[in-house]
Amino acid sequence: MGRASISWTRILPVVLLLYLAVLVYGFFSASTPGLFPEGSDKIIHAVEFFFLAGLLYFTLITFKVKKPLSFALAFMLSLAIGISSELLQLSTSTRSFSWLDFAADAFGTTLALLFLALFEWFKN
Repeated sequence: MGRASISWTRILPVVLLLYLAVLVYGFFSASTPGLFPEGSDKIIHAVEFFFLAGLLYFTLITFKVKKPLSFALAFMLSLAIGISSELLQLSTSTRSFSWLDFAADAFGTTLALLFLALFEWFKN
């Protein structure tokens, strides 16, 4: 019997969709003051979007999208999701729009893609 191989083209899109579902749930759930230190929500935003950008990039790569286009699409999609989440929060009574949250999203996205670009550069 042969060893089963992992099909990343099947796994990564599922992981990405599950991650997006968790993010969407978080976008609309009520904030819980006192759960985290004051201002730490920006760190959480950056970390969430760091992983989102990485998942988007690797998902695109598994579908044979060229690396420069994968970087660009992961960047644009992450930022589009970030600004969309902030705009959608305007429709809730429990959350509010914040440019600082979006800036943290953009920072996490940029950091992830910069890290991946440097990794690719050093690898070659």
